[in-house]
Amino acid sequence: MKSSVYFLAATFIFFAYSCTKKKETPYDPSGALAAVVKTITRGSTGNTDTYTYDSQGRVQLIQNSNGNKTSFEYVDSSLTQTNFDGSGAVISVTHFILDTLGLVSNAVVTDAGGTVISYHNYSFDSEKEITAENKYNANLDPNGKSEWVWINGNIYEYAIYDSAVTHKQYDSYYWYYDPAVTSIGNANTGQKFYGADPKFLVRKIVGTTWGGGNSISTFEYTFDSKQRITEARTYDYNGTLKSTDTYTYY
Repeated sequence: MKSSVYFLAATFIFFAYSCTKKKETPYDPSGALAAVVKTITRGSTGNTDTYTYDSQGRVQLIQNSNGNKTSFEYVDSSLTQTNFDGSGAVISVTHFILDTLGLVSNAVVTDAGGTVISYHNYSFDSEKEITAENKYNANLDPNGKSEWVWINGNIYEYAIYDSAVTHKQYDSYYWYYDPAVTSIGNANTGQKFYGADPKFLVRKIVGTTWGGGNSISTFEYTFDSKQRITEARTYDYNGTLKSTDTYTYY
């Protein structure tokens, strides 16, 4: 297992010495890519994320109304994600290596000074659906894992393991509306490097937290004339509305 992690360490050295900036043409909202998300307002916080894209529809900036922001820089088969707080100070930097399909294969997270915080590697199936994210601390020791199971183009099960990767801390199962329009996901926010989206909209998630019992969430949606989601409402196990997220588009 550690051989793949040593590769991550080597990857970080590669990033540190070989990345150079390229100027990207701004995203043209009147062009062929004009179906991506512009804003998402989270009902749970009241904050709004505004998405900016390059000419290829890849996300360049996510600006939060609270002042925080995340920028993305693409150089050949690499990607750098920088997270800023509301004052503009760097919180962390994630250096990604992309494979020949444009999917994330490995990542190194550093603090503002370049000190390594963590390493990650990712697995995908033949349909570009993410199946695993393995996490390691700065000493290259295992530090958790996320796992996805897909059936017919939709996530069926999502699980989070403890830091030792010995048992699941959280396990959840998904039900979908079928037929329905495609879910909001990676493609619609310019983050295809994280793989495919579910085909259909989620109707219900039943999750189990280790030692904490079940949680059930159900979802309802409102659409515009182009069948794009404008509202996503989340309800708890007894049907009480928990939050409403709203969406706008370019």
